[in-house]
Amino acid sequence: MTLDRMLERAGRTSPDKYAILAINQKLTYSQFNDQVSALANGLLNLGLQRGDRVAMLLPKSVEAVIAFMGVIRAGGVIAPINARQKADTLRVNFNQLNPFAVIADPLYLPLLKKLFEPYHPQSRIILTGSARNSDTLSFNEMVSGESTRSPELNVEENDVVYLNYTSGTTGIPKGAITTHGNLLWNTKGAVEMLKMDSEDVHLCMFSIYAHPHEIFARAIYLGGTMVILDSMYPKTIARAIQNFKVTCVMAVPPLYKSLFPLAREKRFDFSTMRIAEAGGVFSSAEFCQAFEEVFERRFLPVWGSTETTGIALGTSPVGEYHIGSLGKPCPGYEVHVRGAGGREADADETGELVISGPGVVQGYFNLPEDTEKTFHHGACYTGDMVRRDADGFYHFLGRRSGLMKVAGLKVYPLEIETVLLQHPDIEEAVVISLPDSLRGEVPKVFVVPKPSAQLDVKEIRSFCREHLADYKIPSQIEIRSDLPRMETGKVSLADLAQEALDELAEDELKSLQRRVYSIDSKILELLNARVELVQRIMTLRGKSDQPLHSSIRGDEVIARVIEENKGPIYDEAVEEIFKKILALDLIIQP
Repeated sequence: MTLDRMLERAGRTSPDKYAILAINQKLTYSQFNDQVSALANGLLNLGLQRGDRVAMLLPKSVEAVIAFMGVIRAGGVIAPINARQKADTLRVNFNQLNPFAVIADPLYLPLLKKLFEPYHPQSRIILTGSARNSDTLSFNEMVSGESTRSPELNVEENDVVYLNYTSGTTGIPKGAITTHGNLLWNTKGAVEMLKMDSEDVHLCMFSIYAHPHEIFARAIYLGGTMVILDSMYPKTIARAIQNFKVTCVMAVPPLYKSLFPLAREKRFDFSTMRIAEAGGVFSSAEFCQAFEEVFERRFLPVWGSTETTGIALGTSPVGEYHIGSLGKPCPGYEVHVRGAGGREADADETGELVISGPGVVQGYFNLPEDTEKTFHHGACYTGDMVRRDADGFYHFLGRRSGLMKVAGLKVYPLEIETVLLQHPDIEEAVVISLPDSLRGEVPKVFVVPKPSAQLDVKEIRSFCREHLADYKIPSQIEIRSDLPRMETGKVSLADLAQEALDELAEDELKSLQRRVYSIDSKILELLNARVELVQRIMTLRGKSDQPLHSSIRGDEVIARVIEENKGPIYDEAVEEIFKKILALDLIIQP
């Protein structure tokens, strides 16, 4: 069984049930299934072969869901691309993909003309909307004009259907090679962990290019309903939850936080929301507690990754609950904590989170070295450092790549961030590593104050001294009104790190310039001292006709300094400099 076959089944068994709800559009399962088949047939008629890749540059929309499922039904491999990336990154994506076609919003056509056609002139561009020209094909005509009979393809669970790109928090996004089986097992594990059923209405606030299957996979698997909403405005989200009677929400913690005032003021009805699932960003115990006080229901942090096709650890809405933890393994996932030497860590011992199971992907597309670093014998070494408590709940500590060695001592950014978030006036805190000539590296923290709060660096440093070991106290503290974010809602660590490095480089430049000025002053001081010595020599010798350098020959001076030259200045340059210095002697008056 595959997700595609489940859609076909829902089209037969629940043809009139709404599959998709959007602000200006609704589709029943029958309509949804027919449009997916029509697009699949249109792609096959263009010559799509099994395994051909189709890039997708679309906003979160009904068309994007149809495109995803249509490519899968045709036997292709869908590759959702973040069109907001920089041109160089997009070029890398396309050069890796070499796609058969790209399905795009007309808004991105100029970008495609620039980045896509010069490198892949045989690829087809399929545009949504009503725009048409001689160089492109029409998505709307395909879904309305092609046969709605489902193509007959022999589909295997191990067939690749999807390149799920990493978010690129710290570098170029990598496409995780995702199969029918990966999608199925991840979806099955999630709905079982979160106790979802066919009556649920799902609203996933992730972007269409970061785990996009989360937007629709669970609804299709259960025969439920999905809400498609492409907005980050709190009131719009709250209105959608109220009007569509959403029962299951998936979002990052900052989005839930934006709903707090609306819930406190009871301006919208959130009573149908029984599942509030949060991933992508760490949820502290304090935040979980605040959510539960506002909404009067359990907050459900989860852990997931592109490499595990979505959530692999989750918090159940019923039963035992450790607030602030990541929960327990979802059905179908095997989870280990690997300590020193790769051994299984004991309870409450820090180690790397290692996950295996049928939801784990086989590697990264066209990136064998990165695949080898992350995947070993079918297991994904996540790079996340966690601990498992005595009751089997997992607690996130930080990224292995974020681990700092301050004078040889281990420092996790999350520990510093957690302490700072206990300060009553701090809204957000993000820690990065900076290079340091004495200690190797040191922490720098970016702090966002709560609204109307007054903070200063001295106060924050004092707070850190009270709650952190001395080597964990940030060497730099920067107070900001906001932080750079990616479209997923995550703080862009890469942007913060680049800003910090740029500042360091600027500081180093100024320091070097000051040193150059100081050296120049010393050189002038030494030249003046030399002149004074020469003047003294001339005075002592009186009006003798003997050349000044009879005892200190100029060529001997030059030969000696060249012999002592250990720096980057060429010997020829040294010779020229000292010829000019020695020439000064000829015009010096006693």
